[in-house]
Amino acid sequence: MHRLHRLLGVLLLILHGVALPAQQSRISSGDSAVLGQQIIIQPGGSGMRSFGDLLVRYTLGESASSIQCTLYVNTVFAGIGTLSATSPAYTFDVQVDKAKASGRLSLNLLPSLGRMQASTLNGDFTYTYTPNNTTINFKGVLIAWYSGP
Repeated sequence: MHRLHRLLGVLLLILHGVALPAQQSRISSGDSAVLGQQIIIQPGGSGMRSFGDLLVRYTLGESASSIQCTLYVNTVFAGIGTLSATSPAYTFDVQVDKAKASGRLSLNLLPSLGRMQASTLNGDFTYTYTPNNTTINFKGVLIAWYSGP
């Protein structure tokens, strides 16, 4: 039963994090959750998600109670924020040349309460590249981790 609960949780996370293009674009890799994309990490783990030329890198703290997020636009450092229980959101509005990203990353920490629960890093943002009229909207779960034993 416990394995079924974890499997259903993973399936919901896969279905939840979907990038939606606002209009026709040449970039199709961000249109939906990428098959094989890692969505569960261990404490101390790190990873990244890309949306066009916007890259969101994240590193989960060893205690699984904070996560550091670094933004790159066109491979140029554009911002950094550490999210925790006392500072659970990072709002950004960055631009590099003709590429722009704006929105919010938020942390949803769930206590153990005697069973496994997935905490999540969520995103609600837009990436725009004006030369080829590309806009990618993302709203969903970027990554998740278990806070219980």
